[in-house]
Amino acid sequence: MKKQFLVIGLGRFGVSVAGTLTEAGYSVVGIDQSEDRIQRVSEEIADVIKCDATDADILESIGISDYEAVIVCIGEKYIQNSILVTLLLKEKDAKKIIAKAGTKTQVRVFQ
Repeated sequence: MKKQFLVIGLGRFGVSVAGTLTEAGYSVVGIDQSEDRIQRVSEEIADVIKCDATDADILESIGISDYEAVIVCIGEKYIQNSILVTLLLKEKDAKKIIAKAGTKTQVRVFQ
């Protein structure tokens, strides 16, 4: 069975990460709360879900522990959401969490 990765945030960075993983032969699920982004990437990423990743119940329903890693690609404008999502993923027992950080302070928060 292919390793599965979950990419949260489908802006430029998230789409790039998802594309690289897909090209490497991995199974990728992307999530974003923007309908426009979901529509734009639906041909590049086979499985996309429109949802708010800051909702703990939604994260639980996605089956976080089924993924090899969860990659948080939420943009710097939404750093509070990125921190919250990362915390929720830890609480939901994600196997591995990789989070995009733009500053040294963010790196410390994510550790």
